[in-house]
Amino acid sequence: MNITTLKDFFIDAYKKTVPSIIDYSGVYDSVINDKSHKLIVPMYHRVVDSLKDDPLNMGMCVSKEKFEEQLKYFSENYTPVLLRDYVADSNYRNNSSNYISLTFDDGYKEISTIAKDYMDRYKSKATIFICGHIFNEDNDFWWDVLIHSFSQTTKSTLDISELKLDLPYQVIQLDRATKRPRLIELVRYLWNVNDIHQVNDVANYIQNQLVGSGTKIPKLSEQDIINLHNSGYEIAAHTMTHPNLTLQSHKQKIKELSESKKLLEEIINDKIYGFAYPAGIKDNATEEIVKQCGFDYAVSTENGVNRKLNNYSIERVGMPETTIPDIKRCIYNYCKLPKSL
Repeated sequence: MNITTLKDFFIDAYKKTVPSIIDYSGVYDSVINDKSHKLIVPMYHRVVDSLKDDPLNMGMCVSKEKFEEQLKYFSENYTPVLLRDYVADSNYRNNSSNYISLTFDDGYKEISTIAKDYMDRYKSKATIFICGHIFNEDNDFWWDVLIHSFSQTTKSTLDISELKLDLPYQVIQLDRATKRPRLIELVRYLWNVNDIHQVNDVANYIQNQLVGSGTKIPKLSEQDIINLHNSGYEIAAHTMTHPNLTLQSHKQKIKELSESKKLLEEIINDKIYGFAYPAGIKDNATEEIVKQCGFDYAVSTENGVNRKLNNYSIERVGMPETTIPDIKRCIYNYCKLPKSL
């Protein structure tokens, strides 16, 4: 067993045992279920039939079995609400209820083909943040291209010297111990590259070097989006190309936000209220542009529960493939943090 596998083994063992023991004592529930008002916003990307869709455990996939467990827990312990309604109506924030509003980022097809059935069953409320990129003919996100390439390759090394990236290594070892950490480092590096076209070129170059071609991950169609909207789910914006907005010019930011809002409004023939910062990366200037573009609120990827709501930096809780006691552990820890401003 290599070091990476051993570390993951102990983390997984901890999450399966320690939170369950603590949960049995009632410690988590005593804090989570208190009467101090809070809004909890779980964050999802993909709900999948099998975790074979997440072979390197990058955390973007939840199996349908775990998803149903999570929805059952949420439905029994929280009051569901759409984000647009919660933001618009102060009555939600002036009582002692604990509210929950599910969110999905990017626009993967499984939201319609898998997740919706479970959400309908448990009467969940969800907001779906959709990136305009999904309507392109070549609509794979660059991180999915990299994840697929690293997970499916049979090669032992990857020479990236031709890309001239400012990394401490130019040859990546692709053994079990180094493949995942190197992939994570590469993704983090590319999030700080200003030109989204360059980022896509890097991903495509690596794909060609490792596997030759990719496997398409289906995205929502316009009709899927219309059906979700008509079923009571909230459709919201997530830019056009999913860039790091803090690296974009003022003009580029306006274009990314306004065009994505307009595109989705035309599809659903209704107003778009909400926005999600790509990868949660934002700054004060970006928040101001979100307001200028007519959005009523924006969600971040900052972990936490919302007590005093910041409309343009709503905190969320990332939903991993894990047990209910472990999810309760996360929420409990966020409840113990200083109250959001």
